[in-house]
Amino acid sequence: MPRGRAFRTTIWDPLLIICQIIALQTLYYTSISVIILFTLLITGNDITLDHILDYREFRADTVLGWTLCFAWIANAVVGYYSGHIPTTFVWWVLNATTCCIMIFGGELYCMRKEMEPIVLDDGENGNSGTNAGLLGGSSVVKGKRNEDVGYELVSLEEIEIR
Repeated sequence: MPRGRAFRTTIWDPLLIICQIIALQTLYYTSISVIILFTLLITGNDITLDHILDYREFRADTVLGWTLCFAWIANAVVGYYSGHIPTTFVWWVLNATTCCIMIFGGELYCMRKEMEPIVLDDGENGNSGTNAGLLGGSSVVKGKRNEDVGYELVSLEEIEIR
């Protein structure tokens, strides 16, 4: 191709992206279908779409479940095999970076979710009914509510137990 006339390198083309996604999904499910068909014919099991689409078919207590697991692993090898181990520095950095983002992002999300306050208000008189039963009375927190996060951390001195 002449210089400057590369195929869609600078144009945002959602139709092309959607067609590529459909093509990859079709190729992926076609290859897993062929592999599962081959393994089920060899093992003599009945062939159903559940073996491809139902996650409950992957079981560790049956030979069929193990066979399906190995078929999916074989499909992953077939789907991403390029003839050699990647040797470019950028490929390794990209994969390491995405792994770190997923690991640390997941950890951060879990920590934030776990640190959300547990609401113990019974809604009747504004007292914390659950704490009242545990402490033998009711507890009142002096302080204001932070509207951004829904709560405010207070020191232990600000908590009154009646």
